[in-house]
Amino acid sequence: MSTLSDAYAYCLTALKEVSRDHYLACLLMPEAIRSQMAALFLFEMETARIRELVREPIPGEIRLQWWRDLLESDGDGADSGPLAHALKDVIARNNLPIKPFQDLLDARIFDLYDDPMGSVDEFELYAGETSSSLIQLGLVICDPEHARENADAAGHAGVAVTVARVLRSLATSKARGQIYIPQPMLTSVGLERAAYLQSQGNDERMRALVEVFAGFGLDHLEKARQAYKPSKMSRWPFLSVALSGSAMQRSRKRGAAILDGAPVERGPLARQWRLWRAAVSNRF
Repeated sequence: MSTLSDAYAYCLTALKEVSRDHYLACLLMPEAIRSQMAALFLFEMETARIRELVREPIPGEIRLQWWRDLLESDGDGADSGPLAHALKDVIARNNLPIKPFQDLLDARIFDLYDDPMGSVDEFELYAGETSSSLIQLGLVICDPEHARENADAAGHAGVAVTVARVLRSLATSKARGQIYIPQPMLTSVGLERAAYLQSQGNDERMRALVEVFAGFGLDHLEKARQAYKPSKMSRWPFLSVALSGSAMQRSRKRGAAILDGAPVERGPLARQWRLWRAAVSNRF
C-alpha cells in the first residue's frame, strides 16, 4: 500500500515513460495541480494502450471492468495500486462526477475490436467521451470557475487531439486491422475496408484520405481556438492540444508516406518549445 504522496510521485514518473509530451506539459504546470493532472493523464494513457497490452478483446474488457469497479467503489484505491490511489483522490478532492470516467471506459471498448468507425458523428462521440472529456475534467481541477465557459472549446479540442493521435499511429492501427477514420471519408476517396487495409504509402487514395482526415481535425482545432476563453488557469488542460496542430499539418503534407515511416511529429526539443510557448502565451 502506497502513501498518497508516493502515489502522486509514481504518476508523474510513470507518465514520463508512457507519454513524454504529457510529462513535459505537467512540468510546466503550477505545483498545486501538477500531480493531479499527471494522474488524470496517466489514467488516459493506461486506458488508451490496453489494446497494445492484450492479445484478445476479452482480457481488455476485463481490464476496463476493473477500472469501472474501482471508480464505483467506496474505497480510496490505496490497495489497488498508486494510479488508482491518486485517481480516487483527484475525484474526491475535486468532487468530479464518475459518469465521464464510465463513458470513457465504455468508449475504449471500441479500441479492443476491429469494427469500423461508421460515421463522422460516431468519431466525434468517441473523441468527446475520451479526449474532450478529460480536457473538461482537467478544467474542473484547474479552473472550476471557468470550466463551463470552455466546454465548447474542450469538445472541439478533443476531436483535434484524437485525429492527431490516429494519424500518429495510423500505420500501427492499420496493420492490426483497425479503422478509426470514419467510413464516409474512406468512401469519398474510393476506399473500402479491404482496400484501406491493403493500401501502401504510394496509394493516391490514401494520400487523399490523409488530406481529408487531417483537414477535418484542423477544422475542429480552429473551432476550439475560436471558442477558447483564456483565464490564468484554463491554459493547463489545453496545453498538450498545442502539439496536435503540427502533427496534423505534417501528416497532411506527407500524405500516405506516413504509412512508410515519414515523421508526423517534430523533434523532442521542438515539441518542448511548442509546449512552453503555449503555456506562456495561453494559446494552443
